[in-house]
Parts: sequence; structure tokens; C-alpha cells
Amino acid sequence: CITRCFGYGFNQSAIKYLPSARSNVDIYPGMTQWPGQSLADLWALPRNCSELDKYEHEKCTYSGVWNKNPSFNPQGYAFTVAGNGEAGFQDGNITTARFNLPGDVAVDAYGNIFVADTGNNAIRVITITGQVITIAGRGPNHPGDQNGDCKNATFSNPMGLDVRYEMRNNRLTAVIIVADTGNHKIRRILYHNATKTCTVECLTGLCGNNTLSASLSETKATPKTGYSDGNQDEARFSAPQGVAFMDGIYEDFFTVADTGNFLIRWVVAENGTTYTLAGSVIPGQRDVNGNPLPGCVPPCLQGNPGFRDGNLTYSQFYNPVDVTRGPNNTIWVTDEQRLRMITLPFVNTS
Repeated sequence: CITRCFGYGFNQSAIKYLPSARSNVDIYPGMTQWPGQSLADLWALPRNCSELDKYEHEKCTYSGVWNKNPSFNPQGYAFTVAGNGEAGFQDGNITTARFNLPGDVAVDAYGNIFVADTGNNAIRVITITGQVITIAGRGPNHPGDQNGDCKNATFSNPMGLDVRYEMRNNRLTAVIIVADTGNHKIRRILYHNATKTCTVECLTGLCGNNTLSASLSETKATPKTGYSDGNQDEARFSAPQGVAFMDGIYEDFFTVADTGNFLIRWVVAENGTTYTLAGSVIPGQRDVNGNPLPGCVPPCLQGNPGFRDGNLTYSQFYNPVDVTRGPNNTIWVTDEQRLRMITLPFVNTS
């Protein structure tokens, strides 16, 4: 069993070696073999285009909108798609565009790359034509939770997103769900590229008017951390960081890594109704008489942090930060120092 680290400990290019009746082997100057062992089959091809150009008759050619699609697929080769390595907030060509602590990416069916540009409080897209465009959010100096037209909408440290296409008003529309971490909300962007129409709305997480009292119900609810299931106006999150659309029989839902609540949530994609999918909850903070403290929304529960496998309500999580849909109706969760998997009903175990 051979493990290879690209480039470590070698300061010269590999020389392609063709042992009899075996696949290609890379030989480095000063490379030694273990006693009693012959040369190891490291890779069947050179590591990159430079090595192919040096040791083969054919040459690499590049194509594509970024001129970075090699005719030979190099192993272990990394490309910078966009950004120049300096923090900033700038649209335009991929070579001059700037980002600020981007937290997540999602690629659509056409090759466009959507970016949760966390430090810029913005949602960006790297188009297949090689341009970076800000589709929503006003930059690092304008955090907020303003809905409406994307040009005026604001976010607060969005850290996760996912994208898919749906028919809306007889138009194929990009639907982007955003974990708006600093606002403790899940927002939805409806973006139609051809007409450049774009709107932002609160999908779930204390979206409506304040419901704590009759007098406050006439005012817009301010972003507030907490835990509660229910409709889009009642549900609460605590610094959610990851979101992922589901597919197949669960395509009407998406899942959320509700980081601050130590829970995995389950949301109806169309109307934002929210449930707790996995993780245990315990009674929230109460006074000496057992009454919920002010601000603890009935039934006043909170997530119970820890690590425990088992059924959905028995299991425990500790700072789950991201989720993604897996094969066969599963959800994968990055949970502190662990990778967890949630299996949903109708798993094919044959």
C-alpha cells in the first residue's frame, strides 16, 4: 500500500519509467525503495501537463472559458478559478475579482459557481463566461436583513448556500437558499439570469412581525437567536451555517445545520415550515419555579449538545456546521471532529 504526497521532499520533476509488463512509474532523483520490494506503481500517468510535455511526444492544450481545461487531465493539479488572493469586494474578470472569507460554494447544472461570500455579506456567482457578479448583498460595510430587490437586499455573514432550478411564472429560475448565519435565518433568492430579475425573501426563522406580544406584533421582528419549530414566522435558528436541498422522494424539502442549536433541521422548501430532524432537545432556561425565562419561546426547549448515535430524537450533535445530501436518502453532516450520516426512511438496503 503506497501513499504519495505531491511534491513533498522532491525538488525535481519525476522521470517517467516504463517497467516491463507494468503500468507507468514515476522515479525521482534520490528516491529509494524498501528492501526486497520492487518499484511501486504510483500513478498510471504523469502528475501534470509539464511532465507530459517533457516526456511525451504530445503536448497539452488548454480550452474553456478560463483557458484552464487541459487536453490531458493532470493528477493532483489545482487551478485558481477566481480571486487574486487578497481580501476585497470587487466584481469583474476572474483574475481581478476579490472575495472576503468565502464560506461555501454550490455549482449549478450549467457550471455557474454560486458563492456565499461571508466577509462581504454577499452572494456572488462565477459565471461560465469567466465573470464574477454580485447578485445579492451590499458588501462588508452593509450588514442587515433587508428583503426585496437583490440590489438593496442585505445579509449578515452568510456561511452556506445551495442552488437548484425551478419553473416559476413559466420561467426557469435559479432558487438559492442561504444560511444567513448572523441573522439566524434561512433566506431565499429567486434569480432569473435572462431578465436579470432577482429578489430576496426570508424563508424561515422569525420572518414575520414580532409575535411575542400583541403590541409588538405590528413591528418587524428583529433577528434573534433561539429554537422553535413551526411556520416561517415562528421557527427560530441559532447561527445556522449549512443548507442542502434534498432530491428524489424528498425533493420538496431541504436540511439545515443549525449550528448554535446543535441540531439538524428539516424545512419545507416552498413555505419554510420547519421541523427538527435529528438531535435531542431539553427544557430551556427556567426560573426557580420552573417558569420559562423571558424570551424563551413556548414550549421553551433548547438543543442538547454532545455526541451520541442512535435514532433521530436520541442522537446528539456538537456544532454541526455543514450538511449535504448523500446517496440512497442519506444526509452527511460535518460535526466538530466527526463526519456523521443520517439515514432517512425508504432507504434501499437490498
